[in-house]
Amino acid sequence: MIYNSRVGNYTYGTRPHAVTQAGTDAYTYDCNGNMKSGAGRTFTYDYDNRATSIVKAGAATISVYDSSGIRVKKVTPGFTTIYIGKHYECTNRVCSKYIFAGSDRIASIEGADTRYYHTDHLGSSSVITDQSGNQVEDLFYYTSGEIKYNTGSVDVKHKFTGQKFDAENGLYYYGARYYDPRLEKFMTADTIVPEPFNPQALNRYSYCINNPINYTDPSGNSWLSENVSDKVSTVMNDWLGIEEVSGQACYYNVCLQGGLDFTDGQVRPTHAAIGVGSGASVNLRFSSFDLSAGTSDRWAVSVGYSENNGIYASGYGGYGNVSVNGAYYFKHDVYQVGAGVSYNNFAASANYSNYDGWTVGAGYGGVGANYNFDSHETRGSVTIEVDTWIDAYRDGVNTRQYGNGYGPENGNLALNHMIDFLGTVTAGWQAAENHDIAYGKGLNKNAADFELFRGMVGGSISNISHRNGLVRAAVGLAISPLYYGGVAVGGGSSYSAAHP
Repeated sequence: MIYNSRVGNYTYGTRPHAVTQAGTDAYTYDCNGNMKSGAGRTFTYDYDNRATSIVKAGAATISVYDSSGIRVKKVTPGFTTIYIGKHYECTNRVCSKYIFAGSDRIASIEGADTRYYHTDHLGSSSVITDQSGNQVEDLFYYTSGEIKYNTGSVDVKHKFTGQKFDAENGLYYYGARYYDPRLEKFMTADTIVPEPFNPQALNRYSYCINNPINYTDPSGNSWLSENVSDKVSTVMNDWLGIEEVSGQACYYNVCLQGGLDFTDGQVRPTHAAIGVGSGASVNLRFSSFDLSAGTSDRWAVSVGYSENNGIYASGYGGYGNVSVNGAYYFKHDVYQVGAGVSYNNFAASANYSNYDGWTVGAGYGGVGANYNFDSHETRGSVTIEVDTWIDAYRDGVNTRQYGNGYGPENGNLALNHMIDFLGTVTAGWQAAENHDIAYGKGLNKNAADFELFRGMVGGSISNISHRNGLVRAAVGLAISPLYYGGVAVGGGSSYSAAHP
């Protein structure tokens, strides 16, 4: 950028992309590339390049940060504001609560006043209404986020792209950095280069590769990762309801473990660990239950790092019908131990932690529930035993004599295998084979198709007594009408050569 119609011409010094003159304003920087002064402001930074003091017109804005670099306190002449995450803030003991739908701020409550946010495509506060539906504020911005006009009886704190505007110094607080919407620059250099082969991304002071109409930067770091992160979080958490994904993968007894959190509109790593063990698993956490899939031979002893608890050591495994697990978190001196037993389709477990007490669980056929005595929380659990499903499919393929199983005879081979696997495991192989035989005998298509549906329902129910049977039966009952509908509409002679 070399010119801004609201500021004037830009001049740059020896530091790449660090503007030294914009119109009549001169800017200086420290050795780390942090802006020290400019546009009537002076800055002081801590060891982590976070602005602890911003002085403008003789008034200082003092900021205090937590260990993760998030601002938790702001002190200005006459006012002290405490921030509790993104949901609460209190200024001189007058508190506001913010309501979110996913990552979108939709309302704020302060005392008896409720205000509703109507935002544009970037998430910028455009129109604010009260609890009666009356418009109380109207905002309009230049493309860079500088306020063009702001009318109304209130003045919300979150403005351009939903970020907090510090009126004391005219800067937006973006989390990792402060942004000047008039200069259209961040005050400090980005610590991330999101696209090394994109020349625009090499400018570490620019806002969203100089494209503020299409992109946002929710955290002040890497517009690319944040926009991708926001979209992934929307799909996983808002659309699918998945709050967290974790898992384990092993190769030659070397295991990697990790997890991702999709809440609060971003994708964040929860933990990462390395150890020895075997087996693989994937775990999905929903709001009220957990869904896991894995091999029965899983065990591991590992050391890792958790976002909330620091370095930890953990282990789990089993022999026969008995399993044990445990973990120790060094940062908070927290430990957890547990054990479980299983018999046929029944399973029970008990876990104890010096942080949240006892948790007990019980289940049948892969479906269960866990109850914590301290929080009185009950969470459901669904477990898919991968080994059991593979064995059931192999038994079905080896037992049936006629037909090609589930799925059309012609079509995508990989898709057919997936359909056949799911149908055989959850609804039994007999229904598909009887259907093929009926076609081979030239029986009435509608009657044969309905018998397929009846056979799939019966096969699904019969799974209840088998291993992992409740899960298999539930899936089978869910797909039976779908498969029957597909066959009834578009089915044909699946195996005309069947002659028992």
